[in-house]
Amino acid sequence: MEAATGEGFFARFLAQLAAPGIQQATDGDTVHLIDVITGSAATLTRAADGGTVRQAGPLRLWDAIEAAWDAWDQADRPGPEAFRMRIADGRQTIGHPTEPGLSFTLP
Repeated sequence: MEAATGEGFFARFLAQLAAPGIQQATDGDTVHLIDVITGSAATLTRAADGGTVRQAGPLRLWDAIEAAWDAWDQADRPGPEAFRMRIADGRQTIGHPTEPGLSFTLP
């Protein structure tokens, strides 16, 4: 995950939007993501070559997070002020008005 900066905070916020049921635990150079709803898990072990990701369960947690970060990068990393929250028909979404890859439905 990114450093303790404003951009790093927002990157972690995007990760939580992409995989809203996750909890994170860190053990040295290993980050564990566990979806408490589905039981899905992802483990990222950092290394000099970038690291290794292992995923299990019905949801591909790391794939979802990586897709959100890729969409954010392709949109030139817009800040939180560019996003909108919408509540309609019993659903809540947070998204960027012009970037469909940056739209998330909240549970």
